[in-house]
Amino acid sequence: MSALIENAAACEIRSVIRFLNAKKVKPSEIYRQIREVYGQNAMSDSMVRRWVRQFNEGRNQVHDEERCGRPSLVTDELVQAIEEKVKQNLFGIMWNTVKDHLFVGIQSLVDSLSNNENIKRHRLRAVGKIFDPLGLLTSFTIHVKCILKVLWLKKISWDAELPPDIRRICCQWVSEVPRLSEIEIPTYVLHSSVEEPSDVLKLHCFCDSSQKAYGVAIYTRVVKDWNVEVNLLVSKGRVAPLTKITLPRLELLDDCLMTDLPSLEEDSNGASIDLCRQHWLLSSL
Repeated sequence: MSALIENAAACEIRSVIRFLNAKKVKPSEIYRQIREVYGQNAMSDSMVRRWVRQFNEGRNQVHDEERCGRPSLVTDELVQAIEEKVKQNLFGIMWNTVKDHLFVGIQSLVDSLSNNENIKRHRLRAVGKIFDPLGLLTSFTIHVKCILKVLWLKKISWDAELPPDIRRICCQWVSEVPRLSEIEIPTYVLHSSVEEPSDVLKLHCFCDSSQKAYGVAIYTRVVKDWNVEVNLLVSKGRVAPLTKITLPRLELLDDCLMTDLPSLEEDSNGASIDLCRQHWLLSSL
């Protein structure tokens, strides 16, 4: 593999886009070649498509247009400060604007757990600090929900001290909180593969259940140019009901949980996506 061209000028990359676009190369292929030559952070897929659209509309300049009016107030120090602050807060979820990845902001959760109050009210408050609409942290949050279920079964009051065995499990859960910052989720998992007839996009749906909890997870599997990439798309988990029920009935519950997930047959623009679904039932019987 050839060495990457680092620190390339923006006008150079735009010239490459203009050249390949003139040769009728598709935007997805232009983006792939730019990543291969200039690196993953050279230019985003949306920006490549934006320049392709401008060149198709008649633009022939690759340099930024000069602006009239007051002199620019942008300084090198300001640019450096903005580049260092690439983490934007979106409803408790952090967004790395350079890599276009989402990750969890755990500071509020760490602050909530720092007082070491081993009572049921405090544990429930800590769970409320985690905002996870897509269920990307279900495998982590389901543990503390199971702990709360045990507290309800034992009829422990809100402000009573937790039993030693449950306190030990809670301490183990708290020790895993800092590792949440290591999880990074790409915001775009399709990589424009649905535009190429030779590319394959599959959804793999896994569901499983136990006497404690049941859940479902959906992964995207994209095959493009003989390369395979798998990403977690969405998941959902539920604690088993307080009333004890049989395992086959719990497996039916996780099947129902899978049907409750939103339809994924259309992209954000409303265009139809040809999907191949595969469902996997992981049974412990």
